[in-house]
Amino acid sequence: MGDARLGQRGGRPLSSKSNRPKLSIPQACR
Repeated sequence: MGDARLGQRGGRPLSSKSNRPKLSIPQACR
């Protein structure tokens, strides 16, 4: 589970970061 959290905040969001999830991910992660 820890791996998925780090991968979502530094691996997956990077691709969607340009879209908009950047605000949806950090908010849900924090």
